[in-house]
Amino acid sequence: MSKQYLTQHAVDHDAAFKVYSTAETDYPIAQSFPDAHTLGAHHVVANQAGTKAVTVGFGGEIRLWDYKDAQWIEALKIPRDKTVDYWAPAVSPDGQFLAVTTHTGVIVVWDILGSPKHVYNMETQGHFGLTKAVRAVSFSPGGKLLAAAGDSRLIGLYDVASGEQVAIFSGHDAWITSLDWSHTGEYLLSG
Repeated sequence: MSKQYLTQHAVDHDAAFKVYSTAETDYPIAQSFPDAHTLGAHHVVANQAGTKAVTVGFGGEIRLWDYKDAQWIEALKIPRDKTVDYWAPAVSPDGQFLAVTTHTGVIVVWDILGSPKHVYNMETQGHFGLTKAVRAVSFSPGGKLLAAAGDSRLIGLYDVASGEQVAIFSGHDAWITSLDWSHTGEYLLSG
């Protein structure tokens, strides 16, 4: 995985999931999955080890990908829930959990080892002000905490084992669209 760059395009009806090689000076496309998402995709993420990836499509599809034998292969599809629009995904560092935000402010969590199993929904509506769309989600490096943020200008911190909110951070004057952690998990970055 260290020699490849994952990307997803939705421009001009290009719905392909593409993998570019950064090991070669001309940066060729190493793999392309032309029909990964019917309407294109808006997010692609990988776990810390680079062994699992997730793509989320504008049509509501979630695809899980495994990196095996120097190739990405489609591992699983999570059935579409027509009642929600999935947005930003995050994969836990160990590749066990997938969290995806929704337009309704719910964070859906699945166990993705083997067949995907719904674990719980983190209801952010009414929890310390997270009452608007959640646009970003990120697991801590140890995988014990999950941070979520969005239009409410607040960051909710959740215990992954229980799904309970353990903290709320304020200080932003506008939407929060991106979250990440320092490699030690000591700091949470937001913007």
